[in-house]
Amino acid sequence: IAAFPFLLANLFVAPRLQDRVILAGGSGIGFIGLLLFTALLAASKEDPTHSSSILNYGSYLVCWWAIALGWNIASTITMSLLSKQLPPEWNGWTSLAIQYSNYTGRVTGAIWGGSGVKVGMLNYVGLDIAIAGIAGTLFMVLWRDLKAKKG
Repeated sequence: IAAFPFLLANLFVAPRLQDRVILAGGSGIGFIGLLLFTALLAASKEDPTHSSSILNYGSYLVCWWAIALGWNIASTITMSLLSKQLPPEWNGWTSLAIQYSNYTGRVTGAIWGGSGVKVGMLNYVGLDIAIAGIAGTLFMVLWRDLKAKKG
């Protein structure tokens, strides 16, 4: 419910922006949410007597909201961007590959999400940040190649 207005606004903003900008922006919002969550976890470890005031429902909600909003915006662009980059006759197979990739990511994400308490939340978020860092590096390297028509 909290992210819905922003996702709805994305429908009106998306035709005016390049896909690569939306992809980078969504990933950036998700990355900021991960960094904020890491800062909250680190602060609660340093001062365990005040951890209840630092880590509460509201702080978790803000982090989760930023992460969910950012990655949901970024994931809407993959099919659009690839369909504009690859030849039209590849569209069916690439769409299928992207959907399988999205489903695989959701299943492995659910499994990894369930293991967060067991491996430690800082380690859990650290791997997420590392994966987002790899994606950010790829954005920078491939930025010129990701240019496509708007809308």
